[in-house]
Amino acid sequence: MKRVLVTAIGGQVGHGILKCLDGYDGELYGTDINDFPAGIDRVTSFSKVPFAVDAEFIPTLIQLCRNWGITHLIPVNEQEILTVAENIDMFKPNGITVLSLTAEQLSICSDKYTLPGVLKSYGLNAPEAFTVDEFAPDGGQYFVKLRNSSGSRLTHIFETKEQLVAIAEQTTKEIVVQRYIPSPETEYTVGVFATDKEIRTIAFRRKLEGVYTQFIELADDDSQF
Repeated sequence: MKRVLVTAIGGQVGHGILKCLDGYDGELYGTDINDFPAGIDRVTSFSKVPFAVDAEFIPTLIQLCRNWGITHLIPVNEQEILTVAENIDMFKPNGITVLSLTAEQLSICSDKYTLPGVLKSYGLNAPEAFTVDEFAPDGGQYFVKLRNSSGSRLTHIFETKEQLVAIAEQTTKEIVVQRYIPSPETEYTVGVFATDKEIRTIAFRRKLEGVYTQFIELADDDSQF
C-alpha cells in the first residue's frame, strides 16, 4: 500500500492536494507547523513539525516517514520544498519517493531573471527580463517584482527609468523587470508535472484576490498551447 505524506496541509495548496487525493487507494498523512491545521481530518495521522529553516526539520520529517512507513513525500510550502530538495539524498535510503524538483532546478525556476533565459535556450518563448541597469524605457508599461520571491511582494507598474529607480530604492534585494500585461484575460498559468515516463500539463486563467486564487477557468486548448 502506498502511504503519502503531504506537508503544510493547513495552507491553500497543501489542503488542495489532500482534496485532490480524496478517495485515493492508499493512506494519506500530514504535517504542518500549526497544531490544528485545516486538512487534519483528511489524513490517517498528523504531526506538527518545526519550521523548514530549523535544523531539526529534516530529521523530524525522516523519522515520521519511518514511523508511518511513508512511500511518497509531497513537500508543499516553498521553504520546505527547497529544504527537502537540498537533502533529498537522505530520503532515498529509506525507500521514499520525493515529488519535487532538484535543488538546481528549483534555483533556476525561482529566479525570475535567470528562468526566461534558460527557457529561450531550449527554444521556448519566454518574456524578456531586465535588471535595473539593463532597462530602457520605450513608452510602454512595465512590471517590477523581487527577483526571488513569491506572494506578489514589492510589485509595481511603471513606465519611466526614474520611477524604476525610486522603486529599487525601497529594497536591498535584487529586482527584475518584465513587460506588463494589461488585461487579465490574456494572462495564463500553466502547470507541468513531469517524470522520466510522462509529461502532463494544465493551462488556466486565474482570478486573484490578493495573492490567492479565487476563480479558475480551464484553457486546455491544443490550438492555443
